[in-house]
Order: sequence, then structure tokens, then C-alpha cells
Amino acid sequence: MIPTVFPPEVVKDKNSSELKIETKNGSFIYLFGADRPDMLRGPNPRGVVLDECEVLKEDVWTKVLAPIIYSNGGWAWFTGTPNGLNWFHRLYFDALQKPDEWEVSYLPVTESHLLSDELIEKIKQSLPASAFDQEYLCKWVDGGRAFFRKIDEAIKGELIPPQSGIDYVFGIDLGRKQDYTVISGFNRQTNHLDFFDRFNTIDWDFQVKRIEESASRYNKAVCVVESNSMGDPIIGDLLSRGINVIPFKTTASSKKEIIEKLSLFIEQKYITFPKIEDILNELNGFGYEITAAGNVKFGAPNGLHDDCVMSMAFAVSQLRKEVLPKILPAAKLWDFDTQEDNRETLLDPYL
Repeated sequence: MIPTVFPPEVVKDKNSSELKIETKNGSFIYLFGADRPDMLRGPNPRGVVLDECEVLKEDVWTKVLAPIIYSNGGWAWFTGTPNGLNWFHRLYFDALQKPDEWEVSYLPVTESHLLSDELIEKIKQSLPASAFDQEYLCKWVDGGRAFFRKIDEAIKGELIPPQSGIDYVFGIDLGRKQDYTVISGFNRQTNHLDFFDRFNTIDWDFQVKRIEESASRYNKAVCVVESNSMGDPIIGDLLSRGINVIPFKTTASSKKEIIEKLSLFIEQKYITFPKIEDILNELNGFGYEITAAGNVKFGAPNGLHDDCVMSMAFAVSQLRKEVLPKILPAAKLWDFDTQEDNRETLLDPYL
């Protein structure tokens, strides 16, 4: 990229392997990675540009570069996109209070005009509101790229044994070895998580029996199960045992819908759930990233699970904001053999 930034007439020499250039006035410009802050010790720069500050470790500036810059009277330039209320957030608002020391620029996409109004509106419709506000309007959103908010406010009560006359819906995310099978059972008269089970390294026959036993105890709960190469045989076995199953086909679009609905129901306290460590760890760790194409990719950090999140999302896809006043009449919602869908709706963001 050097030719696009520096006119050839100002460049004396460049070294691609060392990522540096020398200009004709005797200055040197270096490019460094900052994943290991201590590796930046040694050089004596007169100026630094810290790019993507929202993902840099605070030590890069406070412990390594700041002492050098302050001692030699140099300058520093910080750029980035908001990502939660971290050190970059503190630096930004501290600079606003010191106009004699700092120059501060704020440039949301609506002012930069790098994208057309039509494209901005398309992006806005495809992203969660918090993601659009942060990534494109440069607003400081508490939680950064964490997807679920106000989790603690939705914590309430304990798991509750099955009760007569109550209608339950189970969300089931299947796993076997690395992943877990998780069953999240919600009471549709309270929208509270009454039942929760999480297990792995169990053969499929035993898993089917465990799901059947749990659903039967909870008044033949409706079970929302992911329909895929792994889930379809399980769905067939459950249906043959008389379990009322709704197969859920997961696509990028359908996953976005149920995850956003779960997020809304947690934030608005339309649902409640007990303080269960596995659930809280996954909800707090679940996040999003913006791909190069401008799309949102949801999921847990590398090496972590999202089975509890998906299980809850499957169940919540069948819940309404207003709890049901009484148990619904028993009905077969899905005929696996004929693929007949007897549901009035599966996903309604306004429910």
C-alpha cells in the first residue's frame, strides 16, 4: 500500500520484509503488530499511530508507548471503532474534556458518505440495532460485541417440577461428543425456565429416551428440535414415541431471527430463568462479528459452547410476550411423514 500513501518522490528506500520505509528527509516509518506489547520496547518513536484501538491491549499504550512519547515530546494518534466501555472509551471521553491537549474526531457513516443512503438502510435492516449503532454510527454501547444485554435482570427463581394444567415448550439442541445436548423447558403460563438438562457422551438411543422421559413428565411438552442430518433421525424416533415435535431448519436467516428474539425477550424480561452457571457463561460469551461482506456472524468464542443459547432460542421461538392464560389443547403440530405443518406460525418477531 506504500505507493497509495506515499508519492514515489518522497520515498528513499523501502524494505518489505522489515515493514519499513525511509523517506528522503531522513525519517523512518515502521509497521508493527501489537499482539505482544513487550515486543514494541526498544525503538524510540517520535510519533505513533495506534489503529483499531478497541481491540488493542491497554498496556500497548499505557506501559510501553506512552512513557516513550511523553519523554521525547512526541505525538500519538488513536483510531478505532467503539467496542464496549473499555480503555478506548475512557481515552475518547477524557480527550473530549481536554481540548487544549487533544484533537477529537467523530465520523459515523452518515457523515462520512462512504456508503450510499440505500446501502446504509439495507445494512441497518440486516443488523441488530446495537450492532448497527456501534459499527456504523460509532456509538458507545455497553457490552461491546456481546450480543445479549441485561442478562442479570432476567434471572429469577429456581427450576420448578412439572405442574398439572401447565403447557410447556422444550428447546433441544443436540450434541454427542464435543458438544452438549441441552434441553431448555419453558412454562408457557409464566415464560419461566422450569426445566433444564445438559449432557453429552451419551449414545443416541439413550438421548431419545432421556428426552422422551423429560417431555412426558412435563405434560407432553412440545419439543423444538433442530432439523438436520443429525437431528432428523432423532426427530423420527421421538415422533414414533408420541412426542410432539416441531423440526427447526437452521439457516443463517432463521438463526438470526430466533437469536434476536431471544435477545429481545431477555432484555425486556419477557422470560426469566434461574441462575445456572452454564447458561450465564454462554449468554455472556455469545457475541457477533461483522464479516468483510458486512454481514453479522453470531456465535460463541472459539473453543466455547453455545448449546444452551441455541436450546433457549429454539424454545423461545414458540413463546409470546404475554404468557398464555391456560393450557393449549393437545394437537399434533407437525407430521414428520407428510411434512404437514399445522402451526399457525413458527417465528413471529412480534410475539
